Amino acid sequence: MEANETKITFYDYDFALQMTFRVYDTGYAFRYYIFALDDSTGNMIIHEENTSFALPEDTRVYYMEYIENPNDDRFSYEESYKSKKSDRLKGINLSMPLLYKTSDDVYSLISESELIGSNYIGSFLSSDENGVLKTIPAHHAHNNVEVTYPFYTPWRTAAVGNLNDIVNSTIVEDVYDEIEYYKPDNYNELSQEEKNIYNYDWVKPGKCAWTWLKEYHGINPDTGIHTQKNYEISKKYIDYASQNGWNWFLFDAGWEPDNTSQIEEFKSIVEYANSKNVHIMVWAHSLNELSTPAKIDACLRRWKLWGIEGLKIDFFDGMYVDPLPDARGEHQDVINIYDQIYQISAKYQMVLNIHGANKPTGERRKYPHVINREAIRGNEWRGSVSMSDVVTIPYIRSVVGPSDYTPTLVPCGKNTTMGSQLAMHVLYETGMITMADTPANYASNQDVVTNFLNPLPVTWDEIKYLNGDPLYSCVIARRKGDTWWIGGVSTLSKNFELDLSFLEKNKTYNADIYSDGSNGYSLNHQTKEVNSTSLINVSTLDVGGFGIKITIK
Repeated sequence: MEANETKITFYDYDFALQMTFRVYDTGYAFRYYIFALDDSTGNMIIHEENTSFALPEDTRVYYMEYIENPNDDRFSYEESYKSKKSDRLKGINLSMPLLYKTSDDVYSLISESELIGSNYIGSFLSSDENGVLKTIPAHHAHNNVEVTYPFYTPWRTAAVGNLNDIVNSTIVEDVYDEIEYYKPDNYNELSQEEKNIYNYDWVKPGKCAWTWLKEYHGINPDTGIHTQKNYEISKKYIDYASQNGWNWFLFDAGWEPDNTSQIEEFKSIVEYANSKNVHIMVWAHSLNELSTPAKIDACLRRWKLWGIEGLKIDFFDGMYVDPLPDARGEHQDVINIYDQIYQISAKYQMVLNIHGANKPTGERRKYPHVINREAIRGNEWRGSVSMSDVVTIPYIRSVVGPSDYTPTLVPCGKNTTMGSQLAMHVLYETGMITMADTPANYASNQDVVTNFLNPLPVTWDEIKYLNGDPLYSCVIARRKGDTWWIGGVSTLSKNFELDLSFLEKNKTYNADIYSDGSNGYSLNHQTKEVNSTSLINVSTLDVGGFGIKITIK
């Protein structure tokens, strides 16, 4: 994306601080560069960063509060969204991305980019009584950050415009425009076969079947077998995935074999899945199993031999690490662990789904195999998920990178419906949709699986915001080729009138409309012939939603 750029340099004794500013059509970005005037290198300590954002008066802020879990002092971007006027935020710490709206209805989404690889810390924001937001470190991360100069900070970014501009923003990845996909330092010494790894043509986006949400966790008292090692259950999910063209299956926590016999059994189930064109992804604990380059390489080398092609890496927030380390979350050491994992997983051609994590900061621009990420209050929270979070995610969290909400069809909590669960497959952008329901539930709704979910893409040509307000409702349309998918959700029952003027003129389309039935556990399905002058009226229940597929005739 084109930008106007300027640099301002400040000199002080032996060092200089250079600020780079970029202004795009729908946003801006800036960062700092510290260097020695004699071009020397060395170490220095950054005691504090005083970057601040001065919000206009009478601004409304939509935010996730940065507040560590009182039980274990962790934060993993899984809190609920709130809203206050900027002058009411004093004393509240805020996470990024953060959305605000001015009194003249201009929106801005503040975040950061190019954090991974920066050898810096992830940042939060604190507010004063005047609505000035200042960057701060995590509570457990010290202010004194040791870096090697010359040194670049991460970019501070802001998308600016109307809500369509916000949901379409790619600024956290656009600032990577001078960076190619990752290649190791010894790339030129590699064989041609090894060099081909870094074309990343082995990255396989798609849909991933998953047992964790709806099956028993841990060792089932009736069978004495851990659910993740009960391969009869696994085969049911693998078979259903294969029948429907879903190309991944995930073994979650508890999957790893304990002995040689179990290893051979696991390798057999991998072969079984591969014979059905289903690839295997497994769960790993970041700060236990993968906390050093040596550990990462040893684990991935072993798992690669077992046929594993993807990793769901969890708990960068420090969960289940005893004692709880200071190096967790947005700490400098953990930011460096991300980089190590990304680089070594590329070497072993493994795609990544990052959980218990910090927010995305554009890293898939450099590491295209990082195709999914949590840092979201998703379906794993079950009944404690609020529909106000569901409708707000597309305006904030999902703008900055892939969002692993793990949608179902049949609701797993009281605060959603089948219509809103269906909509989530469209609303949240991700390179790998985790299909979190059971084969039985999907098969009971095979029409919607066959006609809507199976053909649903995970990469898109165009996005349009159609309707809604943060915390209340959201309707977004996405196009792939000639086909449009629309997802809509609302906290309260509502009738939406959708203007289809974005369709190509002088062409006729078929619209498949799936909306809330008489209760949250059923769907209505109707078909309608439409064109660019048509309006679609569709209603939701409370905490409800809808999904629409529009295909050209």
